[in-house]
Amino acid sequence: MKEHLWYGQVVEAIFIKGLGPRLTPQVAALVKQEGINLDKLLPGYPVGQVVKACHRVLPALFPGMPMRDAMAELGALSTRGYNETLVGRAAIAFLKLIGTRRALESLNKTLSAGNNYLQTQFTALSGNQARIHLSDASGVPDFYRGLIEEGGRLLGAKGFKVDNGAATAPAHEFLISWDA
Repeated sequence: MKEHLWYGQVVEAIFIKGLGPRLTPQVAALVKQEGINLDKLLPGYPVGQVVKACHRVLPALFPGMPMRDAMAELGALSTRGYNETLVGRAAIAFLKLIGTRRALESLNKTLSAGNNYLQTQFTALSGNQARIHLSDASGVPDFYRGLIEEGGRLLGAKGFKVDNGAATAPAHEFLISWDA
């Protein structure tokens, strides 16, 4: 079985672009304690290493915030960070054009560009509702929840809401709804 990796551009989106001015030397040092040098990113990192770095920085970034909420906020920041890249801006512009439902249908392509293992499955439910199944939420489903929620906001989807659905680790499902 191949090692599960998050690619360097994901690490950049989370810790460099996403954190922006919140990336203080102290926060960078916390990330470096997990073996990730933000001054010289590698092509890929074991998912466990990145997840540990995420957990390590949360108390410094979001003091007093419950861990689930802090992890969701970090996921949202990573989406904002991705949107600040040339590729991210182009992707978001395209996804806005095709609409919320089709953007969610293409989530597998979007998320698989950042790692070598994750598969997603889109299921349309009644009206403007859908289920997204992640094959492996890497033990951080709230990170993905925040990532998807912020994606909906960036798309301009009105009333976009992401709720946790069924979870059998490592898989996780999200129930998504939005206004017409």
